[in-house]
Amino acid sequence: MSSGIIRVLFFEKRASDARSIIKALDGESPPQFTVINAPHFQGVLTLLASADADIVLLDWTNSDTIDPSTVHELTSSYPEIPVIALVSPEDEEAALGAMQFGVHDYLIKDRIDGQGMAHVLKTAVMRHKILCDEFCDLDLVAGTAGSPHPEDKREPVKVRDHASDTFEDLKEQYADILEIALEARAFREDNRITEQLKGLAEILGRYQATPRSLVELHVKVLKEKTDRAALLKVEAMVREGRWVLLQAMGYLAANYRQACLVDGQTETSVTGNISNNCRRRS
Repeated sequence: MSSGIIRVLFFEKRASDARSIIKALDGESPPQFTVINAPHFQGVLTLLASADADIVLLDWTNSDTIDPSTVHELTSSYPEIPVIALVSPEDEEAALGAMQFGVHDYLIKDRIDGQGMAHVLKTAVMRHKILCDEFCDLDLVAGTAGSPHPEDKREPVKVRDHASDTFEDLKEQYADILEIALEARAFREDNRITEQLKGLAEILGRYQATPRSLVELHVKVLKEKTDRAALLKVEAMVREGRWVLLQAMGYLAANYRQACLVDGQTETSVTGNISNNCRRRS
């Protein structure tokens, strides 16, 4: 997005509908959008490769010409670009199908004017930028947090792979913690998540999880909690989520520190295994 102008790549095979959408967005004053129309769906990826775009708008009422595998390729290849679907009033269920392929949000065609569409597009771009910046930062953290000891070449345990049911339970628990933290911040209450975070860290410790697993958990929950959320909630969730994540990492480190102390006092094979983990995380 340059000079405050949002670049929209729009797929619409019906020329009359394309002109209506472009006219509606061009009618904003001062100008806020430039629109490139792709009359053929296969041309969307080609245009993205050669032209900068801030957001993609797909007319999902042209479902007979939309290839779901190409939509998935689009959202996977350009995760930094949000994709919005236009669906018909009588087929709103199609929006749910669109979102299964990575579409971020949808608009009901013929039920929204140019100003309303402009608001949705601008909000989507801003929301996506906030989340992309946050996930990039978290990727950097995940790439270094919990790295194995140089002498230990084993890969860190991934809770999601080794205990998928537990990972789903942890996601639900972590989501509740995040909501409680947001509520406490809003009402300026004392921290009420200490015991929940300690319990979470204890469970992660049982699976010998590294902080990388905790970051993965945080990202999964953040993506789900911010899906189609209002911009203010997204900003609050990202801001408060950083604090919750830092606290959770502290409790996970404390959990392993305690395990190391126990290991120093006993000679059992069980604590011997913990000792290896202590050295690996030191």
